[in-house]
Amino acid sequence: MTFPPMEERDRGIATMTVDLREAAAWFRETCRHVGVGVALLDVQGRILAANDELAALLRTPADDLVGRAEDEFVHPDDRQLADWGIGDDAQRTQLRLLRADGEIAYAIRILRPLRERFDGSLALAHYLDVTEHNSRLVGLAELGEFAQTVADDRSGAELVSRARNLLTRHLALADDQAAAALGGSPDVLELLGGEDRAFVRSIASILETAQARRRAENARHHLAAHDGLTGLANRATFAARVDEAVGRIEAGREYLCILMIDIDGFKRVNDSLGHLHGDRLLRDVAQRITGVVRPTDTVARIGGDEFAVLLTGLTVPEEAEAIATRVRDAFRAPFAADGRAVHLSASIGVATARSRATDPTEFLADADLAMTEAKSTGKGRCVVFRPALRKAAAHRIALEEDLRVAVERGNFRLDFQPIVELATGRWIGAEALLRWPHPTRGLVPPLDFIPLAEDSGLVVPLGRWVLRTALQHRVAWSEQLPRCPDFCVSVNVSVRQLAEPDFPDDVAHALDATGVPPSALVLEMTESVFMDAENGTLRTLEAIHGLGVRLAIDDFGTGYSALSYLRNFPVDILKLDRSFVAGLLGTAQDRAVTSAVIGLAHQLDIDLVAEGIETFDQLEILRELGCRLGQGYLLHRPMAADAIPATCPAA
Repeated sequence: MTFPPMEERDRGIATMTVDLREAAAWFRETCRHVGVGVALLDVQGRILAANDELAALLRTPADDLVGRAEDEFVHPDDRQLADWGIGDDAQRTQLRLLRADGEIAYAIRILRPLRERFDGSLALAHYLDVTEHNSRLVGLAELGEFAQTVADDRSGAELVSRARNLLTRHLALADDQAAAALGGSPDVLELLGGEDRAFVRSIASILETAQARRRAENARHHLAAHDGLTGLANRATFAARVDEAVGRIEAGREYLCILMIDIDGFKRVNDSLGHLHGDRLLRDVAQRITGVVRPTDTVARIGGDEFAVLLTGLTVPEEAEAIATRVRDAFRAPFAADGRAVHLSASIGVATARSRATDPTEFLADADLAMTEAKSTGKGRCVVFRPALRKAAAHRIALEEDLRVAVERGNFRLDFQPIVELATGRWIGAEALLRWPHPTRGLVPPLDFIPLAEDSGLVVPLGRWVLRTALQHRVAWSEQLPRCPDFCVSVNVSVRQLAEPDFPDDVAHALDATGVPPSALVLEMTESVFMDAENGTLRTLEAIHGLGVRLAIDDFGTGYSALSYLRNFPVDILKLDRSFVAGLLGTAQDRAVTSAVIGLAHQLDIDLVAEGIETFDQLEILRELGCRLGQGYLLHRPMAADAIPATCPAA
């Protein structure tokens, strides 16, 4: 402790007898019931008097405190803080005090020199008991630990338990009261003081934040593992579960199965009705699939309109086929979208495994190959994987690579099939037919490589080559067929080409480069183009039609024909599908349908070309029905470009 200078101390000792007697009386009168601990100290730090509150704080009788140095009751680490000297100003210090029973009390000591009454030789020390407050601080420290627990990955039950323990330990609440307080019960909170309520609310706030944070974290984990639209497992989760399931196979005792499901016709519906209705359809599809499989099966949305199901614990492969059939049949009933009935089907690939040696990646690929086979062989079917599909897939990959090289090098040719005026036999034009003479495979059938070009996107550069080459042949013919200035060339285009924003420019540039009049070019497209036509595709068609190019619907009557297409889209020519021509020799009803289509074309002032004319009877009936134009082997087979001028009747 620090002391006043020696001369001041000696002067205080000389007057101590008078000061002590007077001070003791004054202390008893003024400090007995002030509500806080008070001591009268001399310049040496000795306690000259103490009240009952200080005695209670230190748990020592007041008489036992008198004559002892204050620092006997101060924690050794705080004694330097307790050093004092009698000065002009009050001093405020927080100290740890040693109680008689060995416990520690926390107090704020305010020391005031009694300068006016005792000439500054004595001081009055007030001890404000903050032990409970400090306990609260400890509680707050634990609250900080609790908050850290929140930051850790603890369960919600553990968080609530720790919160209740904090309240029962620091506020002496019963466990049910603590739970009620955390729930914001006004009855319990009313029992607490202001600081206690604040403490409870601090815990409750952190707990609420923790639970909200946990909910958000759980939502993030769920979103990472599930499809956001349907709530099903996503691709990554499905692959992980397949991997886990393969590792648990009991050899010889169970089978695993993957059903890979593609929704046939969904894109058409999605594009025509809009993505909002498309999303609802996907959710309905998810519910139908989930509703017909077992609760233990994992259903996932792999992406777009593809779903998958993992079947475990099967005893025979036939169980998988039975479940696949149930899934397929679940699509027989129409779906509802935008107030109308929508018919969809499912193409399903089935793959099974019964050994831990199964490669999960190949297992998934096998199911996908089977699904692709189901789509390519009629849709709405279930196909069980067989090893030959892998060989076919390898062939397809190799063919696609060869196709890519052929597109880069232009290793194709065009044959042309004449379009004939049925009444006169005059040729009014010819349709370009793409041929691929492969150096080792021979002539590759169009059905083998055209779908491949569509799927790979190679149809865009390939279609550009076809258009320019066909127009170049048209230029050569015009020089050799001067009597046929209106001879037209028809070129097939795909949905993929029309989806390209610069396709109208490609057409315009090809016409400019060759000098072919736009009216001599016909672009043929299937009905699917009109079914899938969004605003962008419609604008593309209108832009092309605006150039003066004529547009034709190929294979008319085989898709989802609707009169609205003929009203809303710029259509100049209908090419009646060969199935109608083949049916002319069948029932009267078949003939009536064909007659109606021909009559409709006349009424709309649209040219109609009958495809697939192979017999004289068909030709004669078409003439009787008023069909003006036709194509088919009876009239002329496809021929090389240079054969057109030599064969054309007008040459």
